[in-house]
Amino acid sequence: MQIVLSLIQDRAIAMKKTLSSLLITLALLSTSCGNDEEITILSPEEARASLERMESDLASDFSSISTSPGLIAISQILNFDIEGLLNQRSGSQGTSLKSHMEQLRNALSDRLANGRISEESCFGFEERVGIYEYELENDEFIRVSDSDFIILNFPTTDSSGNNASLSILRFNETSFQIFGDDEICLPSEIEIDLSIDGTTQLELDIRVSYNSQFFLNTFDMDLFLNPYSFQLSINNSSSQSVRLASSLSTENESILSTEITTNFTDHSKVEAASIDGFFQYRNIRFLGNLSGFSEFEENPNLDPNSLIDIQVFDGNLKMGDVVLVAEEDEDDEYYPFIQLSDGSLVSIEALFEMLLEGSEFFG
Repeated sequence: MQIVLSLIQDRAIAMKKTLSSLLITLALLSTSCGNDEEITILSPEEARASLERMESDLASDFSSISTSPGLIAISQILNFDIEGLLNQRSGSQGTSLKSHMEQLRNALSDRLANGRISEESCFGFEERVGIYEYELENDEFIRVSDSDFIILNFPTTDSSGNNASLSILRFNETSFQIFGDDEICLPSEIEIDLSIDGTTQLELDIRVSYNSQFFLNTFDMDLFLNPYSFQLSINNSSSQSVRLASSLSTENESILSTEITTNFTDHSKVEAASIDGFFQYRNIRFLGNLSGFSEFEENPNLDPNSLIDIQVFDGNLKMGDVVLVAEEDEDDEYYPFIQLSDGSLVSIEALFEMLLEGSEFFG
């Protein structure tokens, strides 16, 4: 149980961090824009006004996400003494959740996160299905009836009755034979939802495929955290590239989207040849590519700006280019700036300072 909630918490916090960490890191990993002759360039004053609006939007979005019903619901459950419940004695029917949830902990944390082989490699979802109710009087969960799923009913911190229901609807695994007859099971499908007082606050759907060497082939995740939807997709099936795509939205609007493709020099996928893609927050887009890594390794004195071609747009209007600027008295330390049409610079780090501070608070 604890690892399920930890996974949910990680995804919830990830949504908070998305508007900060992705804006900083992905901005420098962001498809070429086309012909410069067709691009309208904003004046420095117009560009700065666009950036000020973006800062205001970021603050508003960050506040809305931090106080969203989905995150509030998660915080209520995480304040619940789940760990204590897992260590209670068995329920009246002789079925404790402790052993079941330890298996789930291994399945999710050890194999999904680290790929570690444990003594009990396969989770065995079918063996653990049932409806479990929390009994306040005895402070324990007991299995009360059969089900095709694992359903845990319990109270949130502000309720004396079981008003919350966490359902593990699917947990499929892919098994591999290793070292003779030994077997490893890796999660391939996980589906979880959480409702409080009859309202769905969270839905998590993960689908994973692997190659014959147990390495990740594809990873797709859909997370609904009321009222936000977050999608993440990683495709490692191509022989010399890896594609990552993500998005954050509500029912009525798109907030963030990105797509990054890393191309490698050979099938080993060790040395990157180029990185290209786009990142967009509302109306602001970072478009470009990174290349020439091998040349930079051979010539460390090469200007790192020769490796990047990233332009910044407000809709179809160009605001400027991303440049790397060395800090005075700091060897080999470069920081990203947006260079406006008059040559003036706007610090990307300062632009997202509020979100970086928020990420540290939640991290």
